Amino acid sequence: MIELKIIESPDQEIIGSYVSKRQEINIGRSYKNDLIINDAKVSKYHIVINNNAPNILCHSISDQSYLSNSKKIIGSKNHKVNDYIQIGDTKIQVINCLPTEIIDITNKHNYLDENRPDIMQLLNIMEQELVNIELEKK
Repeated sequence: MIELKIIESPDQEIIGSYVSKRQEINIGRSYKNDLIINDAKVSKYHIVINNNAPNILCHSISDQSYLSNSKKIIGSKNHKVNDYIQIGDTKIQVINCLPTEIIDITNKHNYLDENRPDIMQLLNIMEQELVNIELEKK
């Protein structure tokens, strides 16, 4: 999990917390990015952030630069919690970075279904109860 905080930006809609459970976050102006920043000084595809827990690895795309704690960076740099990244006029703070566990839920589901039907039945009951609780709230 990567948690960032957008502190300043001409794009007022993105100011605040940004959390991603993805291993990699693409940042730029294009709608194809994970974090889209409407900032004229940000390129369509500006930086890529990789979860390298407990740090993040920030990589500028092609010749694009960014600021890391006010120092110009071209290429890659590791960032730790409380570091600042700036692209264009958008300032981002690294809040947290935790390992991303990749789980193949389909295989686990099939395993339980075939080998532990009792647990699978319990999970189905719990899921139904959660659905009922959500419906009651509405």
